[in-house]
Amino acid sequence: MPGPSSLPIAPDGSPENVEPAFVQRRRYTRVPAPVGLPFMAEFTLGGRLRVLGVDDLARGGIGLRASPTQATLLYVGRRLPRVWVELGSGRSFQTELEVRSRRLLQTFLLGQQYVVGCRFTDLSASAETIVEHAVAELERHQNVVAAAPTESLENQ
Repeated sequence: MPGPSSLPIAPDGSPENVEPAFVQRRRYTRVPAPVGLPFMAEFTLGGRLRVLGVDDLARGGIGLRASPTQATLLYVGRRLPRVWVELGSGRSFQTELEVRSRRLLQTFLLGQQYVVGCRFTDLSASAETIVEHAVAELERHQNVVAAAPTESLENQ
């Protein structure tokens, strides 16, 4: 276990204030899916059809947005068979998901929402190709948005 001596030391001899680094713990990097894209997952649960929007996507799994009432049925460890995933026009496939995590977040417009992290457990080769193309598209979109110049109030 690291002790105080392992902390970076400032020139005055005091421990430096270091920002915690982001640690990627997942096998595949998640890429956020902007709201408004036609990315969704459909499945039957509790005798009802459920349609959830995609929050993020990775080669190994998918994050789904759920209301608090929808999330109660999506507990960690639950398997979701026959999930129809749509990742844009003409890019859809059927797979099985396993719920791996749930986290609560507060949104401005929708109030409390859950992001339900799921792992693909039965992904065909063609479905894997669709996921890889969608992830690449989201990464390109993310890089374009990050590179776009922002106007400051001083210039107006």
